[in-house]
Amino acid sequence: MPRGNQNTQNSQVERLISLGCDALCINSVDRSSASIIIDKAMDAGIPVVFFNREPVEEDMNRWEKLYYVGADAKGICRAPGRYPGGCLPPGFTYPGCQRQRSGKLRASGGRGAIRTP
Repeated sequence: MPRGNQNTQNSQVERLISLGCDALCINSVDRSSASIIIDKAMDAGIPVVFFNREPVEEDMNRWEKLYYVGADAKGICRAPGRYPGGCLPPGFTYPGCQRQRSGKLRASGGRGAIRTP
């Protein structure tokens, strides 16, 4: 199966669990499908550390042995524009952002634009 396939990742998790791993570190292919991995880990009593793509909140609240390491995805897009204009050096750029006349940064997402406050 190709890389980036949720079914492939689920199979890899099953194999790691069958080999007796102590913990799982997962960069989810699909953050909304983490429940499948969580179910398998809970059944085996194996803690899970998710990184880069945070599972949905409902999944993260299901078990005390689930962890997320990474940035707040929404906050990353908005944070650069929250700094007062004087804090951003002239010529400051941020990947995927454009400076507005107001001095704020505007981040473009895949589904429309996110405007900083």
